Amino acid sequence: MQTLPHDQRAALPIDPAADYIGVKRSTIYKFVREGRVRDIKILGRRVVLREDLDRILRESEKPLGGVK
Repeated sequence: MQTLPHDQRAALPIDPAADYIGVKRSTIYKFVREGRVRDIKILGRRVVLREDLDRILRESEKPLGGVK
């Protein structure tokens, strides 16, 4: 069985998820607590959904305070 690269997976473990969006792992846990990122356990390992990480990245690209 071949393993997909992290950027092609639907869910990522905490450390690769943090690397994927460029934050610390504690920030991923904070996002989970706040409900900004959904997490699930698969075979005892916590993973977060990549679509939630992509949404956070898209939201972070929006200009702040009308700055273009």
